[in-house]
Amino acid sequence: MVAIYPDGFLPIIQVHTKDTSATGGVKGSLGGWDADFSLTFGDNKLDYATANSVNASYGTASKTWFYSGSLDYSQTVFNASFVQPFDIGLYKPLNVAWGLEARGETYKIEQGEEQSWAKGPLSAPQGAQGFPGLFPQNVADVDRHNFGAYLDLETSLTEKLSGSIAVRYEDYSDFGDNTSAKIAARYDFTPAFAIRGSASTGFRAPSLQQQYFSSTATNFVNGIPLLITTFPATSSVAKALGAAPLEAETSKNLALGFVFHSGPFELTLDTYKIEIEDRIVLTENLIGKSGTTITNQGVFNLLSPYGVDAARFFMNGVDTTTKGIDLVARYRLPTEGFGTYDFSLAYNHGETDIDRFPAINTLSSLPSPPALFARVNQNLLSSSTPEDKLNAAIDWKLGKWSAGVSAVSYSSVLVAQSNAAFDFETGDKTVVNVSGNYKFDNGVTWAVGIDNIGDVYPNQTPLTTLSGTLTPTASTQYNGGAAFSARSPFGFNGRYLYTRITKSW
Repeated sequence: MVAIYPDGFLPIIQVHTKDTSATGGVKGSLGGWDADFSLTFGDNKLDYATANSVNASYGTASKTWFYSGSLDYSQTVFNASFVQPFDIGLYKPLNVAWGLEARGETYKIEQGEEQSWAKGPLSAPQGAQGFPGLFPQNVADVDRHNFGAYLDLETSLTEKLSGSIAVRYEDYSDFGDNTSAKIAARYDFTPAFAIRGSASTGFRAPSLQQQYFSSTATNFVNGIPLLITTFPATSSVAKALGAAPLEAETSKNLALGFVFHSGPFELTLDTYKIEIEDRIVLTENLIGKSGTTITNQGVFNLLSPYGVDAARFFMNGVDTTTKGIDLVARYRLPTEGFGTYDFSLAYNHGETDIDRFPAINTLSSLPSPPALFARVNQNLLSSSTPEDKLNAAIDWKLGKWSAGVSAVSYSSVLVAQSNAAFDFETGDKTVVNVSGNYKFDNGVTWAVGIDNIGDVYPNQTPLTTLSGTLTPTASTQYNGGAAFSARSPFGFNGRYLYTRITKSW
């Protein structure tokens, strides 16, 4: 819109958030049980606006600031828990804990002002550029409630063997009921060495936001701005593209490890395996039109009445298995006159495999049905964090002074692209941080520090040829040429110096 912005414009999405929460409760003894009752209310509201923008379909009559709508979520939780030990002839008394929980949730989507989303009299893209606001069809006002109850039994069966069994029942107004359970045990071979393990099942109902969230925004796909709508899974558009009402996620969890301590030295090692079924993910952008080119006639015909280029929705798309190992070692060294030193070493290795993908044939009979979950999203789910992370740290304290230094090593992360030829790695990197503190008598603590003292950066996005020239193909692949990937586990801001003053009382 040259008439309004002769030098061009950059839309800015403004967000105002308001959090409200309150908790109250009582505890005491009731019929021999230690009882605890609480009531909690929380509400979060996000108001959106789009500034420095224009609705081109209104021409010079367009506003430049638009109220874009709001999202509002609230939760009210009542909890009652009871604990009492019972002597039933075991090595130690049986500790019995049980409780009840009732929860109510609400979720609201409010549309933006008319010009933020409407189609004006001119033949031009509708809605505020950047974020066209929440449309009337995005509006939602939904609620649900659920009830839960749990029972936990813990005791020592012998001098060396202890264990626990727990069961939880939940009943949702929109998903029915579920029962999950956990069993855990620990065996102390000696006072210094013990093994521990657990097995459990899990359950997570889809959130109201995953079920009912709907919005339209401009996203860049392969360098081209597209108007993309997120449709609820129960909408007619999502159903035509292959969606089904969301179901709950379920999981199976196994853990096994050991604990060793001798004097000032401590060592723990834990292995784990987590299998999640019907995991909820967001689909690909199912594109009907890119720029002026119709890329999928069936999707284009479906989305034309809505004036958008692409659609996406939440689905129970994949099953995953995550396996890993956590190792933590610590040594505490007190000295005479030179303070206390804490040496720690933590290592984690984790891998996530996708066991089931959404099948293309679950789509309706649209011509050339698009993939629902392609390689970029597969990579984000399974490989978006380093498989290996090592953290070595030394902390020192003497009177009012304290200081610390840590070195964190990250293994490389694969940054997958839609075209595998443009995949690249963030690289194996080590970041060193240092800090120092002084605590005054009045409760004030002064801290100074340097994060990433070596000014380390992840590998750059491979945008250039050997001659240093920007390649158009690469620029398109990397959506305009960001120098570094947001997948870097330590960011890409380089060295950071800070000072901080805190007061406690």
